[in-house]
Amino acid sequence: MLKLWRTSCLESGRAGAIPGEVVAAGRDGILVVTGKGMLRILELQLQGGRRLEAADFLRGKLIPKGTVLGSNNLAGGESC
Repeated sequence: MLKLWRTSCLESGRAGAIPGEVVAAGRDGILVVTGKGMLRILELQLQGGRRLEAADFLRGKLIPKGTVLGSNNLAGGESC
């Protein structure tokens, strides 16, 4: 399970990408395509792990471009 602590919504999408697809992962966060645009993940936490900035998380874990994140219905929050 992946918990998102801090994100930002971007209105521009990426043609041909599917919702949940990682299109970039680096120092500025993890960019994921959504049904309405894109989501930049800035802070996250793996189950049993500690809360990390995306850049720190990526130093220990590789998320290749094209990876599709699972889709669970999450309660609350704003959708992008």
